[in-house]
Amino acid sequence: MQGKTINGFELKRLLGVGGMAEVWYAENEIGKPAAVKILNEALSHNTQIVDRFRNEAVVMVKLDHTNIRQVYGYGTIDGRPTIIMEYLEGDDLKAMMKQGRRFNNDELVKWWNQLVDALNYTHAQGIVHRDIKPSNIFLDKKGNIKLLDFGIAKIRESISITHTGATLGTLMYMSPEQVDDAKHLGPQSDIYSLAVTFVHLLTGKAPYDSTTMSDFKIRESIVYKPLDFSGVSTEWQDFLMPYLAKKPAERPALSPFNASVPNNRRIDSDDATVSNEPQIAKQVSSSIHKDNVRSKKGIWIALALALVSLAIVLVVWPKKPYYSIGTVYDGGKPERMNITIGDNPGVTYQLNYIEGGAFQMGSNDIDAPDQGPIHTVTVSSFFMGETEVTQALWNSVMGNNQSEWQGENFPVEKISWEDCQKFIRKLNKLTGKNFRLPTEAEWEYAARGGNNNHVNSYYSGSNTINDVAWYDGNSENRTHEVKGKQPNALGLYDMCGNVWEWCDDWYGSNYYSDSPSVNPQGPQNGPARVLRGGSWSVGEWNCRVPFRGFYSPDIVSNEFGLRLVISE
Repeated sequence: MQGKTINGFELKRLLGVGGMAEVWYAENEIGKPAAVKILNEALSHNTQIVDRFRNEAVVMVKLDHTNIRQVYGYGTIDGRPTIIMEYLEGDDLKAMMKQGRRFNNDELVKWWNQLVDALNYTHAQGIVHRDIKPSNIFLDKKGNIKLLDFGIAKIRESISITHTGATLGTLMYMSPEQVDDAKHLGPQSDIYSLAVTFVHLLTGKAPYDSTTMSDFKIRESIVYKPLDFSGVSTEWQDFLMPYLAKKPAERPALSPFNASVPNNRRIDSDDATVSNEPQIAKQVSSSIHKDNVRSKKGIWIALALALVSLAIVLVVWPKKPYYSIGTVYDGGKPERMNITIGDNPGVTYQLNYIEGGAFQMGSNDIDAPDQGPIHTVTVSSFFMGETEVTQALWNSVMGNNQSEWQGENFPVEKISWEDCQKFIRKLNKLTGKNFRLPTEAEWEYAARGGNNNHVNSYYSGSNTINDVAWYDGNSENRTHEVKGKQPNALGLYDMCGNVWEWCDDWYGSNYYSDSPSVNPQGPQNGPARVLRGGSWSVGEWNCRVPFRGFYSPDIVSNEFGLRLVISE
């Protein structure tokens, strides 16, 4: 194998051989290092194993995160499936413990927080790892964590690679639901496994003794018995215990260890009292005072300077953009609201009237427990953007546009939840209105067609995704102009696909279990805000109406955008 090349990387030396694959150190022509994982020849004709091997590349190439090992490409060498990956120097945590290494609290807190960030990112992409354990957590030479081995990870929209009777994963780190049904797992399973892993890292002792316990006894303990916390500090016990709830719906969303809210709020121009008076006007004012005292001649000089400064002020003083807002009625009933920013001709954004009502929110899909249970929710009437906020509207308010794919009628993207709030504050200051992000309940009600929903479509407006959404099957890996697909029953475009849409709510994995039945606002706090609708980069599963995404409110992505609402 030495000297062979794949995708421009030449194999230099063998790093190791395992039961499934051998790993080589490789470099490309400019010296970039890579680890090349080659499936063993004896397994290269086993369709199921090849599918799993390729699945690892398919999953990991979708992920771009500091704490997840990167994949550069996939191919074959001599007919053997091959993955080209990021080359790492260091060791996995299992190997380190085997060498007698024990970890201090500062290290564990840092690693927990890095893994939380990585898994929250992964789950937001609709991917469940399904094999969190110490040997899949790598510590590099800089002291940072890398999450490895997505070989049995499940992409939500894909066909499961788990076959009848097969259980993939490592038993002692499995969640109760993984023990019972490995084919249908959500992010809560990874949350449980991460907590079990940290009990092992904290104590240095495996969660179950496989030398004295049969697999059956271990499975029974996982499903029915609490984990042994002997040797774990009270602080860590209190922190990890909720993540080890036997029922997935009772586990909270992952959050950093001992998270606190730093006082680092940025002061925006619309948040503070500032003087927009040009400095020259202040200097002239001082000059007027002095010259007025000195002589009559000085008065004329000062007056002339004042007139000059006034002219300057009129030229450079920031102008408040022109705007207009109007509501169109049909037979005394609101139909739509139009807001125009700027003139000649300005940028117009339409919000459709959504008459309030009751609907069945969520789903009982066992593969997504955070979407259930289905429950009745009533929402009040409101107006919602006919489209996602366009780059033209964003630029007319903010004076900038950081989107990756530029175009006035393209949705704005590469924005965080916090960026959305800044935009809305400026828009509201300009108009005197109270625009906002939709609640999760409002978003789903509108996506389902509100009171016009006579058929409960799988996607917003159709059971055929290509009719209504730009997603990974048709987007060509980019956003598209709004209104490029057919609208739903309320005349709303792109409720599925194109860009994820930020909602106002904090995310709670079990919030639906006891949420208010009228105008629910989401949990009072949490580590992540809700995103809805899917995007250009995800599959059909993530674009379903009830699918719930979530992300830290400060994260920016070219998949994230927004849609405005305003109460009636």
